[in-house]
Amino acid sequence: MRMISGPLSLLLACGVQAVCVAVADAPTASRIEAVLPGVKVRSVSTVLGLPGLYEVVDGDGRFIYVDAELTHGIVGELFDLSSRRNLSMDSLAQLNVVDFDTLPLELAIRRVKGNGSRRMAVFADPDCPFCTRLEQSLASVDDVTVFTFLYPVAELHPEAHARASAIWCATDRDAAWLAWLLEHRAPAAAAADCAAPLADVASIVTRYNVQGTPSLVFGSGRVLSGALPSEAINEYLNEPRLAVPGTAANQAAAVASGR
Repeated sequence: MRMISGPLSLLLACGVQAVCVAVADAPTASRIEAVLPGVKVRSVSTVLGLPGLYEVVDGDGRFIYVDAELTHGIVGELFDLSSRRNLSMDSLAQLNVVDFDTLPLELAIRRVKGNGSRRMAVFADPDCPFCTRLEQSLASVDDVTVFTFLYPVAELHPEAHARASAIWCATDRDAAWLAWLLEHRAPAAAAADCAAPLADVASIVTRYNVQGTPSLVFGSGRVLSGALPSEAINEYLNEPRLAVPGTAANQAAAVASGR
């Protein structure tokens, strides 16, 4: 199979609105993995509006576009040049939707602001500077319940694990979290008999498509990464529930929305 890459190969024009949905006659994951050793296929879909083109997403979130015979392929992201939309990122956002109600919220620090009617979860590292920026944005967001999962990344922040444990074991966890993130006031060391559920949180990050910190899961099921501004947070908090991948509702929603 000949693979084509480079900037020009990524800018494929779509004359009509494009959408990726699963189909029966797409190349199978086993065929693709046989042709591309080392690739672990996560999903295969067809791009409506571009007959004969199939979108493959691998386990690392990489995009490969192939023909039905698997004789040609393009590695990279697909754009609709007329609308300037990144169709690959649209597909990934759809693929990453999760069921918020399945989150083990007992493992998170809970904060209620205003009436708490909207919901979001944050996977955060206490020593992550972008997590601090996110908390600064959240300061002006109201009527929300925020669930913070402590997810220290030891490879980047060697002291974060001990700090996360101390925050969890504080009398007022949310106050300790905000004091450290926003004021840099360190919490007291965790008591010897207090066990923070850090390993339990680390065990679920793959299931919820967490890619680093901060990662955000909104009540709609949308998963995003980064220190979003308050305006964007409010927009996603108001988003209706999205269909979870692998369900009939998901495919119907994809067609109806034009994603």
